[in-house]
Amino acid sequence: MIERSDINDNALEISSTAHTIRTLIHGDKTLFSAVDILKACGIKAPAKWMERNTSDRPDIVTAKFEYPVKTTQGYRRVKLNFVTGGVGKRLVKYTTCPNETKKWLLEEVLTYRATKAGRAPQEDEPIAEKKKAPVPKSPRPKEGGHQQEDRQHPA
Repeated sequence: MIERSDINDNALEISSTAHTIRTLIHGDKTLFSAVDILKACGIKAPAKWMERNTSDRPDIVTAKFEYPVKTTQGYRRVKLNFVTGGVGKRLVKYTTCPNETKKWLLEEVLTYRATKAGRAPQEDEPIAEKKKAPVPKSPRPKEGGHQQEDRQHPA
């Protein structure tokens, strides 16, 4: 089921019987809450999981956007990390997500793209420029270390 927010037409929620993924339409891109994807996969502390497992991965790019959250006193805006469908699929693959949830996320949620006509396939475009992978340094011999001796061979 897909529900639009009462306060913001760009904020959607895609729900199953067990999980809800917050979705944001930003320009022509459909973005998905990284925390919601990880929670659906059974990760108990998704924010810490993101810190530990994605900080050195240039293929996992997130962006923070405000999302309207309904409270007992109305709506407030909370900053959440969002990812594209392609990055969301990578998050699912990096976790031990239950098969039923994995299928729902990969086939129904992360392929969603809102358009004026309804649903269209999601393109795997980055939100922002991808971080470049660090270039490995070539090992240099340590000073004072053992060096091979030149040997003279008799002729």
